[in-house]
Amino acid sequence: MERRAGFFHACGPYYARGITRTAHPGLRDQETARDVEFEASLERELRGAAKSSTTVSGKFASEASSKRLVINARGWGLSKDEDASLVSTDIESFRSAVAEAFLSMQTPQTGRIQSVEVVPWVENLEFQSRVPLETGSAEASDGNTSIDLPLYQEKELLTQNGEFLAEAERAGRNHINNYYKAKLCRDTIDQTWMEAESTTLMPDAADSYLLNNRTGDTDQRTLSQLYTTLDDGNIEALRDQYTDVRNKAAPCVNNLTADTNMWTQLYDDVDGCGDLAVSLAGVGSQDVDDYCVPTLVE
Repeated sequence: MERRAGFFHACGPYYARGITRTAHPGLRDQETARDVEFEASLERELRGAAKSSTTVSGKFASEASSKRLVINARGWGLSKDEDASLVSTDIESFRSAVAEAFLSMQTPQTGRIQSVEVVPWVENLEFQSRVPLETGSAEASDGNTSIDLPLYQEKELLTQNGEFLAEAERAGRNHINNYYKAKLCRDTIDQTWMEAESTTLMPDAADSYLLNNRTGDTDQRTLSQLYTTLDDGNIEALRDQYTDVRNKAAPCVNNLTADTNMWTQLYDDVDGCGDLAVSLAGVGSQDVDDYCVPTLVE
């Protein structure tokens, strides 16, 4: 059981099963004047339709130069190919650049990501073979008998419990990050805007408004207001939130990973996990999230 809990702790309850990518070049020509016959010749040259020669004819090259032909090329999601050269100065080198561009689109990791398919680990066949679910049973509603759980329900419980463990880990990390962020924020104010050998903010800075790093607002909080919220009591309260999560996590995880509880009981029904779930809802300090490290508005 500890292996299963450790796996979800490290990898989370979901993984990316598939990624959709797209890659394509784009071409657009500019001419001083519209010429349908020349456009047809240009298309034949670029498609390589002329079978008499693999090079661009001198007549066409001269005509393209006289018309001041400009071709704008763009590429989306092309891979890095050291052997490919996409720089072209004439029609012949441009045809070669187009061919190189298509070759640069053939590798598996090529393309701009358009979508990602995220699925639970329990749907992965290799995961199921390496972490088999043993037959489990749950207490019936009458409290006196037990019932065997179908496999799909065990997989659902394992996914939800794994997600809960991952969320507990993220919440604990966020709480301790907020604590150190608040300490760093106050230290920055002390070193930057505090008068020498004093506990008073510089007058020019004290009433200056701060940039809200989340919304971009510039008229909601002053430096003195932020510094007031960063007293020792409020900063230690952030650490207490982390300590509360850590203390409640130990008995919850121990009970959840005992026997077959991981896939036969939902975390809400396990002793200690209900209290932990309530502690995960702490949001820390909104001022710390929005204004630390502070930036004064000129």
